[in-house]
Amino acid sequence: ASLPLSYWYTIQRAPGILRHLYFADLASWISVMAHAMFYTEFAAVVVYGGRPDAPSGSLYDHLFDEGVRMGSWGLLLHSITAGVYAVFLQERVASYLGLKGSYKFGIAVHTFCMAATVLLSSNIVLVNLATAISGIGYAVVTTIPNTLVTLYHEDTQLYYGANSNGGVGESLAILDSGYYLSQIVLSLAMGQIVELTGLPHCYILASAAAGVVAIFLADNVVFQKTDLTAATSSTAVA
Repeated sequence: ASLPLSYWYTIQRAPGILRHLYFADLASWISVMAHAMFYTEFAAVVVYGGRPDAPSGSLYDHLFDEGVRMGSWGLLLHSITAGVYAVFLQERVASYLGLKGSYKFGIAVHTFCMAATVLLSSNIVLVNLATAISGIGYAVVTTIPNTLVTLYHEDTQLYYGANSNGGVGESLAILDSGYYLSQIVLSLAMGQIVELTGLPHCYILASAAAGVVAIFLADNVVFQKTDLTAATSSTAVA
């Protein structure tokens, strides 16, 4: 019990601006990982109608295997889209929308794609297309939060306050812990939820819900110096 408490105290002791970024990033990672961890099972069970516990060699076993294979192709396209967007398009989008607009745009695209995945679950082509496009959200969550940490450490007294002693590595470690925490939470919770409800759709619905939360939490994040007034009025900078 001491380890979770120690982790919580570490987050609570972090500068207020970093905490806002941490919680937005955590929600973003829950959204992205709920899809990445469970999409192949969703494709196998919901889209193809397979069963993971079907007897080997049965029709349902064959459908499940085929769904996993097709879902894996969708995740491949997802990764390709993320790479292409991050390298060739994200900087242009950020220059037009700003970092905040670019971040919210990426998460919104991912969230929309999750809703489309549930609504279009009878068509593997459309579902994989939605998965491919959702890679934009993955590109955003893996780049912009780290960019913001770098920005904060260009002037720690301005962003963190005069009493902040932590370095950029410590800030990145706090931020990156959300990536691992998202997987722990999903691993512990989603299997139980799906077992209780009998609905594999819950995997994707959880991804969409977390994406909506991330978009709202992004309003509390400092993306540039002009955001500091709003941030410090709601929370004192540690």
